[in-house]
Amino acid sequence: MKVIEGVYLKDFRNYEEAGFRFQKGLNAIIGDNGLGKTNLLEALFFLLQGRTMRGVEIKELVRWEREKAQLGIRVSGQALMEKRIEIGEGGKREKGNLSGIRAVCFQPDDIWMIKGGPESRRRCLDEAVVEIKKGFRVTLREYHRVLRQRNEAIKAVKRGGGDRGLIRSWNPLLAKWGKMVVEERAEGLRNLEKEMDAITRRWGMGGLEAKLYSSMGDSLGDEERIIRKMERMEGAEIGRGQTLIGPHRDEIVFELG
Repeated sequence: MKVIEGVYLKDFRNYEEAGFRFQKGLNAIIGDNGLGKTNLLEALFFLLQGRTMRGVEIKELVRWEREKAQLGIRVSGQALMEKRIEIGEGGKREKGNLSGIRAVCFQPDDIWMIKGGPESRRRCLDEAVVEIKKGFRVTLREYHRVLRQRNEAIKAVKRGGGDRGLIRSWNPLLAKWGKMVVEERAEGLRNLEKEMDAITRRWGMGGLEAKLYSSMGDSLGDEERIIRKMERMEGAEIGRGQTLIGPHRDEIVFELG
């Protein structure tokens, strides 16, 4: 079992220089507003995941009027592991490796994964699948690349200066990559559903179901049927100026009890 023993921060966010030690098991971080509790959690997340949980640029992590920030972490287990990160004008430099350790962040705004629109649910599911299958990030990137190109072709036709044939030329690639995205999402959601269902039952809240609804339909195994559906929607897409079929329009529904 791996345990975070300590963290060192210098010129990170509001910390001029500070060190923290942690105990095995649950640790609570308590203090008045503005002391840097969330900043400490952000440092932990950044050290473990290599990115900030707040979605800001890395340079914003450096303390005001300082040129660089330094972070370090020490993890005990079968073997002692250490990692150090320096953030400066050239981005970040890392030394050391923390293989096999991941971080999960849950913040108050994350409730919008349930209460908000489908985009937040898609993003959360995609982040979870990427943690399980690293290759999924490439699949997502390729799908969105094709989607952007197809949307540009649709907008060109709507403006009166494009060719519908160019829209259709992107259909096979959109069907191919879109099918892969939906299949990976569906598999990831099934795995997550098992874990979530076990937790809600243990808490006496009843069973939980997670359902993925795709605009590509139920015939994901047949890319030709997906392409024909795109062709039928072509007029509506030109009217709207955007692609109306694909995993960028997926919806995820949670049903409790």
